Amino acid sequence: MEKTQSSASRTESWCTRDVLFIALSAFFADMGYQAVTVIFPP
Repeated sequence: MEKTQSSASRTESWCTRDVLFIALSAFFADMGYQAVTVIFPP
């Protein structure tokens, strides 16, 4: 009988391509919103 690896011993990265794209889209959206608010006078 073969031993299977436990989930704790596996090293799966949480930083996948989808996570990276979501983070980048949130970053650029925030930059866009902040750039617009800087243009408006107080």
